[in-house]
Amino acid sequence: MKKFLHNFAAISITAKRNLLSLVFILVSLSASGQNGIIGTGFTNGWSNADIISFTGSAGSSRISTLKPRETGSSNRFFRLVRNWNNNLTQFGPFNCVDTDWTNPGVTYGMSVCGNGAFFINCPNTTDNYVFKTPNGDTATTLLYFRVQGDVRTISSVTQFPVAANVAPCSGTTVTANLSGALSAGQAVYLRYTKDAYATSTVIPLTGSGTTYTGTIPLAFNTLNANVSYYVFTSGTTTPSGADADLYTINLNNNSGANYTYTVTTATTSTWNGTAWSTCSPTSSIDAIIDGTYGTTANGVFTAKSLTVNAPLTVNSTTSITVENALVNNSTITVENNANLIQTSLTATNSGSGTATVTRNSNALKRLDYTMWSSPVTAQNLLAFSPLTSAVSPIRFYLYNPLSDLYVTVNPQENSFLIGRGYLIRMPNEKPGSLGLSTPYYLGTETLAYPGVFTGTLNNGPIDLTPLTANNYISVGNPYPSTIDADAFLSGNETDGVLYFWRKTNGTGGTAYSSYTLAGGVAGASGIIPNGTIQVGQGFIVKATSTTLSFTNAMREIAPTSTQFLKTKKADKSRLWLDLSDATGRMNQVLIGYLASATLGVDAGIDGKYFNDSKIALTSIINGEEYVIQGRPTFDATDVVALGFKTDVAGAYTIALNSFDGLFAAGQDIYLVDAVAGKEIDLKTGSYSFTATAAVDNTRFSLKYQKTLSIEGQEISDNSVIVYKNSGVIYVNSGAKMMNNIKVFDIQGRLITEQKSVKANTTSIQNLKASNQVLIVNVTTDDNQVISKKVEN
Repeated sequence: MKKFLHNFAAISITAKRNLLSLVFILVSLSASGQNGIIGTGFTNGWSNADIISFTGSAGSSRISTLKPRETGSSNRFFRLVRNWNNNLTQFGPFNCVDTDWTNPGVTYGMSVCGNGAFFINCPNTTDNYVFKTPNGDTATTLLYFRVQGDVRTISSVTQFPVAANVAPCSGTTVTANLSGALSAGQAVYLRYTKDAYATSTVIPLTGSGTTYTGTIPLAFNTLNANVSYYVFTSGTTTPSGADADLYTINLNNNSGANYTYTVTTATTSTWNGTAWSTCSPTSSIDAIIDGTYGTTANGVFTAKSLTVNAPLTVNSTTSITVENALVNNSTITVENNANLIQTSLTATNSGSGTATVTRNSNALKRLDYTMWSSPVTAQNLLAFSPLTSAVSPIRFYLYNPLSDLYVTVNPQENSFLIGRGYLIRMPNEKPGSLGLSTPYYLGTETLAYPGVFTGTLNNGPIDLTPLTANNYISVGNPYPSTIDADAFLSGNETDGVLYFWRKTNGTGGTAYSSYTLAGGVAGASGIIPNGTIQVGQGFIVKATSTTLSFTNAMREIAPTSTQFLKTKKADKSRLWLDLSDATGRMNQVLIGYLASATLGVDAGIDGKYFNDSKIALTSIINGEEYVIQGRPTFDATDVVALGFKTDVAGAYTIALNSFDGLFAAGQDIYLVDAVAGKEIDLKTGSYSFTATAAVDNTRFSLKYQKTLSIEGQEISDNSVIVYKNSGVIYVNSGAKMMNNIKVFDIQGRLITEQKSVKANTTSIQNLKASNQVLIVNVTTDDNQVISKKVEN
């Protein structure tokens, strides 16, 4: 069988001159079964000798690509003629009326017709017209594509991941390289299947120039699926899978074998600098870094194991988690507030590469200190902080458990011991801006010191032993990822309190913020520990056995905190009280209600005051000072004894810093001042008072129900406070209003008098008497008289 074009006598001589008539004829030729085209528009004439053969195309379809031979008028006429065993049959438009075929890429079914023909508007002789029929024997269906330039072929096809690495965790990207840039009217497509083309999907490829890509989606790559695909060109309308053969202009099907792969389970994925070889690693896939990788640009991941053969950077606020071992043959950088986490309790790291961990301190002044701990081995102390004083006086310290004092360490000869905390003063001059007249050197500018640790990353079990039990020791987070303070406390035998140094040099109040399982309290810094121990963070703890241990189980899996010293969700109701004076915050105390606590001392919950400042507000348990006290499930009738001490007479303020649990749901909080006879609602404001230098564990308490009335109380000696500070005598009568104050010397002579005071606080200045004991008589507005002695 074969098809050929046939001219019709019914067309006038003028039409023949101006129009090209194309007639498709199916005839029986040789066994080759070729198709053909004749006509003066594409061939040399209308005889059988002028036939141009069709060729085989995709599937059983046939194809012929031709250009118009004539210029001038643009219409080109044609009919389909089929000759079956020399039985000639002509096919044309329905109703046998000349029809303008204006829709390239649309099939047209024809009928037997002896008159009328199709015609196509052909504006030039440079366009290519691609004619397609479904088969070579019985076709009465025809379509064409107009390609406005050269018809391009597909030179090569590649895929990623390669066939051996396709896994259910990723799609497959297919790239087609063409013989040239596509002309208008031609597009490139991908056809894929996993049931031998019983069903298939066709998608257009996108790109520019000679490179076009498309993706077989992840959802299609099911485990054990046998996927087959090829790439073809067609017109600009995407065909269905069933019509792909008829609509194909040319194809690349791997020389007839098609491109194939079987989806298998991924065990390893390699980063080449651009993409993973299979898919992003998971806890069941080993990761290999063979090209530069950064988590901000390329994404975070979790891997079963990690081999680093090219630079790897864990960027700030991101994390990488490795379930097992890490092999470092290149360089690893863990930036500030980033985490490289390992979870296996036994895996051992290896490799000849180096690691750098950066960590910024809080913003501090020149004479301030930070307690550091190294996340790498063999980090020299002086190399870590080269501008800190390394000769007399040395400003590198370790806490001595036996003397309870900080002792100097020679930074030139010593490196960080793994798991120990070192108190290191800020650089004497600002890095990058040296000089003795800079704002930093003069103490008016702060610096967040950019600490850099270089060495081999610490990992796995780290034991500090032997220790002397029941002594304080400076330790620190030894890992390049944050650790959970609760997990550290739960995994070790301690008194249950962690102390974090944070104090501006020369200020009052305690230098330590404290943390227990009940929560954290701030020292003079105002920074409340949140339960996360940061990378590079040192702290002090009291070991009650001879060993302290760090393990990977303590490392936080999904860290979010950036605090350098997370609020735990638990059934807790807590309140924080601040004590301050005119110079600022002195310390903080936490009272927390939780089911696991008692009214006695609870290890891991109650936190003792470190007692490094003589000015403090504390809670009292068994006559001892605590800054964190856990109490049983809340009872509104509870009363909490508070301790107060100062070695400087003056004015102080107690304020409610924050609260949670039932206190956030409306529960009132009252501070009782037994000396002043006052009951203060701390939710409505802070309380200011004056005090003499003393330890007073009976003056203040907390309660949660308001006393109905405190009026009509008799004034007592303890209700009136008289003290001297910088030559001024201060008088505080508590709840009673003062009417008159007289000051006598020891011989009973009147030195000065204040009348109509009408206040419960006042001061007496410019006294002529000095260096002697004075008697201060205070008369209240209800004529009660109290006498107090004070040395002037």
